[in-house]
Amino acid sequence: MSGPQVLRHLGKFSEAEPLQRQAVELSEELMGKNHPNTATYLGNLAQVKQAKKRERDGTLNGGKAGGAECALFFSGRQGQGG
Repeated sequence: MSGPQVLRHLGKFSEAEPLQRQAVELSEELMGKNHPNTATYLGNLAQVKQAKKRERDGTLNGGKAGGAECALFFSGRQGQGG
């Protein structure tokens, strides 16, 4: 488990987000935007951002955030080469 994932599981979302964002940037640079690992890092970043929002909204444990937010997050990444 990576550092950002540990922080996320500990509920330290504000600390995890910049590290997860850095993982995305490095993966895009080294492997490309459409590499499966880059997609994994993007998914992890989306989870951190969703958790921060749920925490702010008071719905962290039992809210309805989920698939729709992920779909919106990834929809802007389609068609960026292959």
